[in-house]
Amino acid sequence: MEINKRHVMGTLLISFIFIYAFYGLYVVYADDENENGDYENERGSDFAEGLGVTAIMMLFLGSLFVILKRLQVFSKLYLKGIEYEEVQITRKFISRFYREYRKPAFYLHAVTTFTATIVAALHGWLMGLQYDWVTYFGGLAVVSMIIMSLSGIVMWLKFWPLWEFEETKTMIKWIHRQWFFTGLMSVGTLIHFIFAD
Repeated sequence: MEINKRHVMGTLLISFIFIYAFYGLYVVYADDENENGDYENERGSDFAEGLGVTAIMMLFLGSLFVILKRLQVFSKLYLKGIEYEEVQITRKFISRFYREYRKPAFYLHAVTTFTATIVAALHGWLMGLQYDWVTYFGGLAVVSMIIMSLSGIVMWLKFWPLWEFEETKTMIKWIHRQWFFTGLMSVGTLIHFIFAD
């Protein structure tokens, strides 16, 4: 896929706007929760927790491309043979929307998910190493994110020499596109978010 620098820069700008917006909302909420406590002692923890919330929001933004792509596949496989006019209008709209916004959505997916991986890892590092099951689930999510991000970068940049061999190329595509690591990331993130103090 040819890299459009304008799309990349626009996506970066939008991504960082969302990062600061989500983090700002979280800090305001955290300050309200802790307004009777010692702000100086809570500030570092609030920052680390805010990074975790930001990473989740970035993952949500990145998943929009996956949802759009799955919707397009579903439309082609299951709606094409249905003769109702309303269904065909919907199918054509989905196809047209996908063609028009596929590239911007892809750049949003690439930038936000990679950013989320870095932010999530930083969140875990700043929170400190804790030997409990909630932290383990968070670590599982981050490891899954790293695996998918690295495989995605190799696919996007056709990274040499990994991309030179058909077997390696097939394996990298499989790692990035199958649902196993996505499931691990989703379950780990959900459990960590719900049960974290």
